[in-house]
Amino acid sequence: MVVMSHINRLRPDRTAVSMGAHTCWLQLLGCLVCPLTRLCSMVRGRVLLTVLTVLLVRISPVFLPGVSIEPRTLRVSADAKAKKSPESLEPPKRPLTSFLRYMQEMRPSIVKKLPKGAPVSEVAKEGGRKWRGLSAAKKKPYEEAAEEEWDEYREAMAEFKAQGGVMPVKKKRGAKKQRDPNMPKRPLSAYVLFTMENRPKFVKSLPADAKVTEVMKEAGKQWRALTAANRKKYETKATKLKKEYAKEMDAYKAQLA
Repeated sequence: MVVMSHINRLRPDRTAVSMGAHTCWLQLLGCLVCPLTRLCSMVRGRVLLTVLTVLLVRISPVFLPGVSIEPRTLRVSADAKAKKSPESLEPPKRPLTSFLRYMQEMRPSIVKKLPKGAPVSEVAKEGGRKWRGLSAAKKKPYEEAAEEEWDEYREAMAEFKAQGGVMPVKKKRGAKKQRDPNMPKRPLSAYVLFTMENRPKFVKSLPADAKVTEVMKEAGKQWRALTAANRKKYETKATKLKKEYAKEMDAYKAQLA
């Protein structure tokens, strides 16, 4: 019966009459393969049973002239494999913050200065203390590198969502705090100012069907190729925007107090 039901699935268009004509033959084969089917049920039964059934229906024309049972293909087409659902798209990886970039670089020296076997919390605490002690000039390389990567991440995330990508669902810890519309917006970085000004040029230099991620990759390449003198005007403007933002934040906090 197991073999019969499997053949019915492989060739559902066969009628009960046509199947009945060869019932005896199939029952005989069923007796021979009964021990094997029991083995199949214990060790990946579906796969082995399918192979066994296919072998039976392939040799059936030898014993039953005029009968041809063609099993349905189980092979998945290349197009079906290549086509990905929105849920299968990988979201872009979040970049490191300026502090984490600093910790990644300085962790070996921090661990070396602490007692042997110091817990991770102590390493992080010491790293935070050293980070807060850095001057603005020493923090700047880490902040600029982090800001550049975060800008690229935001663009990649926009492209990911445009393609129908779905972010993994996280467990809710509580209601998300809504942003105050009166809170000043964060200032643009030097890299973002450069990208906004030169974006049309980047788009023009790329193929017409270039994706947002390709445009941002070209922007990052051009930004890294700039000389210090050419970067100066963007950095100066970004510094001015940061100072304005700091003043606006002070005024905003004063209103809340």
